[in-house]
Amino acid sequence: MQHPPSPRPVKPIIDGGRHVLAWDDVRVEIDAAIGGRVTALRFGGRNLLTEPAADAGNYGSTFWPSPQTAWGWPPLAEIDHGPYRAELEPAAITMRSAINPALGVEVEKRFAADAARGAVTFDFAITTSRRYRFSSPAGRSRAYRRADFRCSRPAPVTIHLVRPRTWRCARRWESPGTRTTPPP
Repeated sequence: MQHPPSPRPVKPIIDGGRHVLAWDDVRVEIDAAIGGRVTALRFGGRNLLTEPAADAGNYGSTFWPSPQTAWGWPPLAEIDHGPYRAELEPAAITMRSAINPALGVEVEKRFAADAARGAVTFDFAITTSRRYRFSSPAGRSRAYRRADFRCSRPAPVTIHLVRPRTWRCARRWESPGTRTTPPP
């Protein structure tokens, strides 16, 4: 039986104003000035996420509270694109949003990487300062429990996941108008 590799935590750095976790040919860039957003997930130098040129307000990977009916559109500035407080730890990056006054919530994002496993960990928490209410489309006010969702926008790339002799999966993501095509 093969034992898992010993953990090899990646030390975070700041490079070009972004918080970075990088090892081998993998690089994760997080921008605290823009909502603690993951602006790049690079593999072999290629960004697998959309960039601001595709849509200046909706790119990369971010995190929102749900249901969206509690806040509508556009996304909440404090959570989506406002500045986050960032803290570098020996093996992680922690970012915190300001409290959104309408919902009474703040978001904490923690990013870490393990080079031995080739893994990036995203931990998120929504902290509420009070129970809040919102109006439904019918105009009724009601309390609800919060949840979250991660919104990641992949760049137009081809991804092939292969496990020898067991399974094969391939998807091609294209923008605009995402569609999936079978592997070649």
